[in-house]
Amino acid sequence: MRERLHGMLLAGLLGLATGAAGATELDDAIAAYQRGDHAQAIPTLTTASEQGDPLAQVYLGLAYYNGHGVEENDIIAFTWFWRAAEQGDAEGQYQLAYMYTYGFGIPEGEPDPEGKAVEWYERAAQQGHAEAQFNLGLLLLAGSGVQRDEATGLRWIETAAANGSEGARRFTGEIN
Repeated sequence: MRERLHGMLLAGLLGLATGAAGATELDDAIAAYQRGDHAQAIPTLTTASEQGDPLAQVYLGLAYYNGHGVEENDIIAFTWFWRAAEQGDAEGQYQLAYMYTYGFGIPEGEPDPEGKAVEWYERAAQQGHAEAQFNLGLLLLAGSGVQRDEATGLRWIETAAANGSEGARRFTGEIN
């Protein structure tokens, strides 16, 4: 189930990573990760993550979240997503919000995980991340971690649908 939630994300991130004319070591590692050759990908992703590359940090977070080439560990996944998110990376912000939403890897004693989810979804949503926009809209509709605001929630969901979120499109009735 975990892998299904992130399958489309990986395809999108690969497209972002391989846009340059020549393949870099990180591009090769991401391509290896996409093909399922996690043993080849993890060393380069780790090095690049430790050097502060947010794309590598997101992929390494996904590796730990899904147990791809490393032992599944939500705490380590959370840490890598947080590092990418702190650098302003929209995908890192989205993944971090997801972790807060579902309680994966959250630091012990976190006083307001729902509020943190809203905060990080909003940061990613403001950068145009469609799935973050959709999830933020749902949280606003439900009043989860934030004061309920149906009008703003629906606006975020409509924006997400316009930006390609299939879930938002289904929600708004644009596709069946």
